[in-house]
Amino acid sequence: MIQWVAGLIDGEGCISIAKQARKNRPTPAYHLRITVSMVHLPTIEVLQKVLGGGIHIKRSYQGHRTAWVWTLYDRKALKA
Repeated sequence: MIQWVAGLIDGEGCISIAKQARKNRPTPAYHLRITVSMVHLPTIEVLQKVLGGGIHIKRSYQGHRTAWVWTLYDRKALKA
């Protein structure tokens, strides 16, 4: 299963680090994020069952199908 997840993230996903300014602190915070976006909801649901995280709908544009986005943040993403 882990090979399938790794292949899915490699092919359809994104691993990123976001920089966020913090109030009353001179140093920013950094957040690790893993996302996968697809139109096939059952695949996204398997990711959520295996690794946790959240699912939301990506806004569809004219002529495009609705996509689903799975996201895993920070400490949970480090363990994935």
